[in-house]
Amino acid sequence: ILDNQKQLRSLTAELLLSEERERRKIATDLHDSIGQILAFSDRELGTLQKSSPQKFMESVEEIRHHIKQAVKQTRTLTFDLSPPSLYDLGFEAAIEELTEQFSKERKIECSFESRDQYKPLADHVKILLYRSIRELLMNVAKHSKAKLVRIASSRVNNDVLITVEDDGTGFDISRLESKAGNSKGFGLFSIRERLTHIGGKFDIQSGDGKGTRITLLVPLKIIKLKKREVGL
Repeated sequence: ILDNQKQLRSLTAELLLSEERERRKIATDLHDSIGQILAFSDRELGTLQKSSPQKFMESVEEIRHHIKQAVKQTRTLTFDLSPPSLYDLGFEAAIEELTEQFSKERKIECSFESRDQYKPLADHVKILLYRSIRELLMNVAKHSKAKLVRIASSRVNNDVLITVEDDGTGFDISRLESKAGNSKGFGLFSIRERLTHIGGKFDIQSGDGKGTRITLLVPLKIIKLKKREVGL
């Protein structure tokens, strides 16, 4: 049974990495193709606009506005699919960027504190944590009516401990368990399932009018089925 559990955890990590490779490929393609084409078109229209009659300039300006919106949406989609900072700068930098973007777009104060300085996280760990935290922030924005969110990261023995706490309306956990099919329940359920499959833990503390505190515990190491490097 223990061997089967180890194999399941290893397979789950491998699947997570495979999914992330595909996400990163799509994000790179978006940036290198559509994003670059739109940016080039905007520059060319800007050059044309400087030497054109007034009426034509107004039409060009409207086109440029739509192109800028498309560029912005492409960048947002690229970031959502696979944030470059997660690979280039590491987990902490990526979460800092995520919280800043969340605060700006959602008008909810969001802070991140890393309480330990330790070696860079393995890909499967930082990917799972990043995706989970992002999902939790989306839940906060959609359901909690919170004004403040605090995220903290620390290391406990051979695990990474993450807490996400908000001052929102909270909820009755027993009702959530009985309605796992709704958007909030499904998001939390999927996070819990992913953590469980790699030997992690998921805990919710909440109540009506009491805010919510969610704890994620993720093991730093997963035994591989084969001794090989999985590249991203």
